[in-house]
Amino acid sequence: MVSTHIAHPELWSIAFGPRPGVSVVSPRRADPTARWTAAVALGGQGRYAAAAALLEVLAADPRTPRALAAHAAVTRASHLRQLGGHGAAARFDGLGIRLATAAGRPDPGAAALGIDARTALVDGLVGLAADAVGRADAAAATSLLTRADAVLGDCAGPRSTIRAGWVRAEIALLRGDPAVAVRAAADAVAGARRWGSARHLLKSRLVAEVAGLVAARAGLVEGAGSAGSARLDALAEEAGELGLLPLRWAALLAAAGLAGAATDGPPVGRRGPHNPSGAAVRTNERHGRTAPESVNGAASDAARRRHAAAHALSAMFTRSDPQLRRLMREVV
Repeated sequence: MVSTHIAHPELWSIAFGPRPGVSVVSPRRADPTARWTAAVALGGQGRYAAAAALLEVLAADPRTPRALAAHAAVTRASHLRQLGGHGAAARFDGLGIRLATAAGRPDPGAAALGIDARTALVDGLVGLAADAVGRADAAAATSLLTRADAVLGDCAGPRSTIRAGWVRAEIALLRGDPAVAVRAAADAVAGARRWGSARHLLKSRLVAEVAGLVAARAGLVEGAGSAGSARLDALAEEAGELGLLPLRWAALLAAAGLAGAATDGPPVGRRGPHNPSGAAVRTNERHGRTAPESVNGAASDAARRRHAAAHALSAMFTRSDPQLRRLMREVV
């Protein structure tokens, strides 16, 4: 497993390193580790159909090691969850957990790369916790994250630790405790900086920004208002420059939600297709609107950001498989 990773450093640097936007050619005939790594990179770019094709083959191929098949399942779950498909994501997370549990003897080389069965088990539990957040079930999310933490304490892989930090922040926002969310997000940012993954760092910064803005609205820190929306706009721009279309979409929606929160009322803190980053900002129930469409004939800030987000979503739509396209239609 280690030699496989060394043979494909370019894929690893796209999926988990400093080059997330570099074009990826789907290596259908490559070894399973390279195909899974490529699928991760493609998903980060919003190229979901190409990612799904690789992940489905990995799951169906009996030669795929069970630990890697488990990672393929939880990766597919992550892609579904990014568009609010929490029910479908939970089924893939459950499959990943079952495969990881049946994987057998640990492989130290795979563990060093974070592609072992124990890491897949943690990722599946963290994913189920995120799915529970999407259903606004804080109790279930907390229980699942506690189980993940118990396993994580033995392996403490950087990717799993960072992802757990995101969900810990989201649970805190759901429970109405932004101070805890701020701390959890800050830990995720620090971990991502040490690890060196541009994608994980940007996602951590987005979660931290949202947590900080919710804390500001609660009067715990400074930083709400137009400056907060501007910082989210800057994160969206950075995501676009890095080729991370799903994070650009998420940042724009969070900025739109913040821009409309002042007129729509208090935060609700629910994660979903109109609030993918877990931002505790209120959205109107109809079509996910967050503010008036225009003021004196000019488009509002929230409307402009939603328009930009719609362009990002449209680009992802053209790159997605039928299941994810159905989710995107629900978003629209």
